[in-house]
Amino acid sequence: MRPPPFYNGSIRTAPHGWDLERTGRDTRSASGECCVALKCHLMKTPVGMIELEASEDGLCGLWFLDRAPARPVPVSRAKGEGAEHLRAAAAQLAEYFKGDRSDFELMLDLRGSDFDCLVWQLLLRIPYGRTRTYGQLAREMGSLTLARAVGGACGRNPISVIVPCHRVIGSDSDLTGYGGGLGRKEKLLRLEGAHFGSPQMDLF
Repeated sequence: MRPPPFYNGSIRTAPHGWDLERTGRDTRSASGECCVALKCHLMKTPVGMIELEASEDGLCGLWFLDRAPARPVPVSRAKGEGAEHLRAAAAQLAEYFKGDRSDFELMLDLRGSDFDCLVWQLLLRIPYGRTRTYGQLAREMGSLTLARAVGGACGRNPISVIVPCHRVIGSDSDLTGYGGGLGRKEKLLRLEGAHFGSPQMDLF
């Protein structure tokens, strides 16, 4: 199976698949410093507090609050560009956690290396309630030797849950590393009715 095309821009998720839309917008100034203005929103969920972040082009971050990284750019809570993406994401996540939604329809502003973005696109193709192994994703990219690198890209996924890196498990069907913690990974998979083995040590 050929991997999907790569676009370092906004990604729109859609039911039963995905669609890519190139924005052509650079997020760095001439000096190389990041210059994107973000909006953020805190949300209580069954797996803990999460922080949503959005640019004018789409949702660009979903972090578990107890594991959120240092922000690379200033974040504003004011109304304006990006606020509509936060409202849409919060509403759809509420439906997801109630068991009323299995697919997200959101604009995603995913930014990373070529390799990372390609892996994230593959994650968006894993159906609700199903899992893939790191080896299976590596095979889709053309080489089983990429399995460890795929795991690294999953660990750098900036939009948890919606870009479903929690659906990637070990080759023996056991849980492996997850940036939000293995307890959360297990809860998300159980919410979706996915099958997996017993948890292992947290690798990320």
